[in-house]
Amino acid sequence: MKTGINHTTKEIKLDNYSLSLFRECPRKYSNRIQQGLIPLTTGGGMAPELLFGIAIHNAMDTLFAEQNVDLACERFLDSYQPVPEDTKRTPGRGISIIEDYWKRWSRDNDRYDMAVSEVKFELLLGNIGDYAVFYGGLIDKVLIRDNKTFLMDHKTSSWESTYLIPAYAQSQQFKGYIWAGQHPNLKLDNCNQLIVDVLLIKPKNNDFFRSEVRCNELDITEWRAGILQTVQLMLMCDQAEVWPQFGKESCTSWNRLCSYFELCDASQSLRSGMQEGLYTVEHWDTDHR
Repeated sequence: MKTGINHTTKEIKLDNYSLSLFRECPRKYSNRIQQGLIPLTTGGGMAPELLFGIAIHNAMDTLFAEQNVDLACERFLDSYQPVPEDTKRTPGRGISIIEDYWKRWSRDNDRYDMAVSEVKFELLLGNIGDYAVFYGGLIDKVLIRDNKTFLMDHKTSSWESTYLIPAYAQSQQFKGYIWAGQHPNLKLDNCNQLIVDVLLIKPKNNDFFRSEVRCNELDITEWRAGILQTVQLMLMCDQAEVWPQFGKESCTSWNRLCSYFELCDASQSLRSGMQEGLYTVEHWDTDHR
């Protein structure tokens, strides 16, 4: 699903990534989603944490499907392009994470039957004026245990904190997945619970834990209303052709300069001429990874 505002079809398509970009900085959203700009650098400007996480996700797909650690490690190496300056997320570290994960969870995983791997969805969320708003995503896995349906999402993190589990409980992404899990079009047995499968990357070792996220009807109603309110703000920016730059924290998220900092830092009259030398065009798609 290609995300963004399409005036021809009167459709607005969102996923958690594009929605998060707008809430972080509307100009960053415009650069990446509406214009499709990606930097001419390793990983297309994606943070090393995200590149590493995507490769681990791919390995988890193979591990669950094939029940074979060696094949999972091969999948990781095939899909990971290391960032030279990132000494924490090396190919060797990725292999150790996969091997340690299997030792930790192989017996517990036997309690689940995998119904589906990688459920892609694009569902109508609502309407804003003449525009239909679609929300899409990619659920990692659908599992069955004791005749109950669970969604599962893998997360890699180096943030070890007592606040990590509460933060996942309020994840907008997971609320969106549970909303989709209850949608009749997906036929997932009205699933209202998700297992967060966390792979914690510590300085000297790896750790793993799982936590369940549940949402009731009021939670989902609030989540949906928040997204539609955000879409109204998107349309205001688009119609005015003004995408505000939030600055400060949004310019240095992930503890590095934003991929569009050089563009924003230049005079407005120079920006269009700079784009060709700094960026290529590749529109964000929900199925990106």
